[in-house]
Amino acid sequence: MFKSKWWMGTRVVSDEGFSIEWMRDLLIYREDGRSMFVTVDFGANDINVFTDTVTRWDDDPETVIEEHVRERTVNNIFRALTFYQASRHGKVTLLR
Repeated sequence: MFKSKWWMGTRVVSDEGFSIEWMRDLLIYREDGRSMFVTVDFGANDINVFTDTVTRWDDDPETVIEEHVRERTVNNIFRALTFYQASRHGKVTLLR
């Protein structure tokens, strides 16, 4: 289940242990005390996520994340943004 946290409407928290928070062209994904920056493009109604930027945790920038972690992270981001967009009638696109 997702909850939208009100801080300028830019945060979604999941009861699965992750959250997303975003600014103009940057999304912060948090999970288990770790975070990573992901490039996004927020249009008038739509959000594009550049999945090739889901690669490294901020606390260990030397190590590329494993593919199954990357897939899970991309899926979590997609689901959270889709939840956010539901009330705005916008769509989320994953750009690979």
